[in-house]
Amino acid sequence: MRRLSLTLLLALLILLPASSFSLGGQNKGFAAAQDMMSVTGNAAIRSAANGNIVVIVDESRDGAADGVPDLVFRFAPKKKSREYQNFSLDVQNATIHFSSRRLAVISPEGRIIASLSLEKVQNDDPEFFIYGDRSKDSPGAIRIARGLGLKRQTPKRAEGGSPLPVNVDEDFIFDGVRAQNEPGGAGCQSGGAGATSCGISCGNGQGCNVSCGGGLWACCNCPHDCGCTR
Repeated sequence: MRRLSLTLLLALLILLPASSFSLGGQNKGFAAAQDMMSVTGNAAIRSAANGNIVVIVDESRDGAADGVPDLVFRFAPKKKSREYQNFSLDVQNATIHFSSRRLAVISPEGRIIASLSLEKVQNDDPEFFIYGDRSKDSPGAIRIARGLGLKRQTPKRAEGGSPLPVNVDEDFIFDGVRAQNEPGGAGCQSGGAGATSCGISCGNGQGCNVSCGGGLWACCNCPHDCGCTR
């Protein structure tokens, strides 16, 4: 009975996001993030000069990607690793699984290209088969199980609405007091001191959310200012 219940729960976790989350719609899921979402498309994985891992996703719609980024994920490891410096990989037709605190990029063959989590995934976690199971890792996979923050955002746009190039080296982890309109500042529209996560939807497809670890707290402001601070 217990095994049956776990199987049912796992099935719901996999199936629910596909029917309740669409990047093509108006609700990007930023203000009320759901766990275990997934999209398919082309993924560009890059290491930033600040030690962050950045995943840029061009979602496939009607079976094809359009060459324009739809989502940007920024993951800040707890410790910088030389192993992932100067990392650059493009994956076509990937599946990207993500929750508020985890992100995984899966190849078309079902191999794990990147598994990023703010904390270690336990063996009995329903998501272990994606984020914790090393048996399906591709050669050279990125696997980090401790992080300071995971940020999800839509690409920034110019005044005319055209997407701007993604700045891979943009950071979202801050120390000390920030200005009023910056992440970690006194004027958090969402989150604030003591919050471990926050999200904000700003209209016109703009928005972001962030989850923080390592004792940092989350602060979110429109249109893309979501960050973790002490």
